[in-house]
Amino acid sequence: MKVFLDEVRASLRSPVILVAWGVLTMMMALSGPFGSYDHVSLPKRLVTWLVLTALAIVVATAVRVVVYSRWGYRDFWRGGSLTSLLAAVVLTPILVHLSQIAGAAYMMVPPGPVEIAGFVFCLNMGFCAFRHALETEPLTQAVAGGDPDGQGAPALPRLTERLAEELRGPILRISGRDHYVDVTTTHGMSSVLMRFSDALAELDGVDGLQVHRSHWVAAGAVVGGAREGGRPFLRLTGGDMVPVSRTYLAAVEARGWLDQA
Repeated sequence: MKVFLDEVRASLRSPVILVAWGVLTMMMALSGPFGSYDHVSLPKRLVTWLVLTALAIVVATAVRVVVYSRWGYRDFWRGGSLTSLLAAVVLTPILVHLSQIAGAAYMMVPPGPVEIAGFVFCLNMGFCAFRHALETEPLTQAVAGGDPDGQGAPALPRLTERLAEELRGPILRISGRDHYVDVTTTHGMSSVLMRFSDALAELDGVDGLQVHRSHWVAAGAVVGGAREGGRPFLRLTGGDMVPVSRTYLAAVEARGWLDQA
């Protein structure tokens, strides 16, 4: 649970989150959905949506950590859709209760559960698309190290041969879990029954570092560093947060990854 909470807190520190929070707040306050435009002044709408969008982003981020990091659904259509669906399930009862409290004083026609669920789902899909576009667009080229014309790209490491055909691509990270190794590529994640040390040996010189007893990351997948409670993390394209242990901290600092914004 502590690792999960650390990942959520670290993910919330992403600049993308702050930009999305500001954009969503302004969009909702200016449009005044559910009849609030005619009932409530702009300053009050700003305060209200500032709180509501913050709540939605926190819930969506927590759900995203589960879907992307725990369940391995990292592509937009599966990961984004599942994240949006689960966020709607969690947020709808809360928002229905709040709308009943606000009543006619805030909204001309208080929305029902179906309307709110659809609204939350669509809003989260937009948020997921926004985050996916900003964090994963340069992913393949950055990790593969290929040229802009797509010619002369290096061969994939032996480890990818253990993956299903549709998942074979540049490796972003690998993580040891019990007797399995979770291999994440630009096309998704799969678990392979093998030792973590053997998986490292089959990376065939891919540029990257082991940053923890159970984690290795590709250099091109690292977009920045973060610290939570004094503990260092690396932020990867796609939003993953990987812990850095004291043993490997010097090597990570030498690459300058923790200093990246």
